[in-house]
Amino acid sequence: MSRIARGDSALATLVQSAPHLVQLVGQMRPTWELPALTVLDPAFLRRERIRGLVWDVDGLGELFPTIPILRAYRLGGAVLHRKLEGRTDSWTAEELVARLKEGARVIRKPSLVLMEYAIGQLGCGRDAIVMVGDQYLTDVAGANLGGVRSVKLPTIAPESFRRSVRLSQRLEALAYRVFHRSRRPESPPVR
Repeated sequence: MSRIARGDSALATLVQSAPHLVQLVGQMRPTWELPALTVLDPAFLRRERIRGLVWDVDGLGELFPTIPILRAYRLGGAVLHRKLEGRTDSWTAEELVARLKEGARVIRKPSLVLMEYAIGQLGCGRDAIVMVGDQYLTDVAGANLGGVRSVKLPTIAPESFRRSVRLSQRLEALAYRVFHRSRRPESPPVR
């Protein structure tokens, strides 16, 4: 099975998103675009009534080692959910291999299915949840498709990513500037 089919390739997101690209470009505008992670502080969370975060800022390493990672796979007409929490995986290695052999495919962002899963896991209303991410097309568009607010942060340590990922991030930033430049998202005051 190819890396793209398994969802392990940077191109897998493009393959999954290509049929919906026009719609997704229209969904790339974040609620807030913050200049740094430090602006996303407790005062910001209280002021904006945020009680749950869906987090995907690449390059942070082990900043949140105890936070669960949620994954979803499509197998036929079913959606299978997997939760990784620290060293604990809700699937055994054998189950993962078997499901992939059966044809399970990783569902990548942007995806309403993934957002619905995260919202269910957080247990609070959409109005209290914010997606925090560093990519317009996957993180911000995924939040907008799921009906939750979004925070766009700069990518942390972009040099740590494969060249293909860095290229896709540049293309996505260019698309954002071309289609959304005239309408800037909110920027809260930096304290």
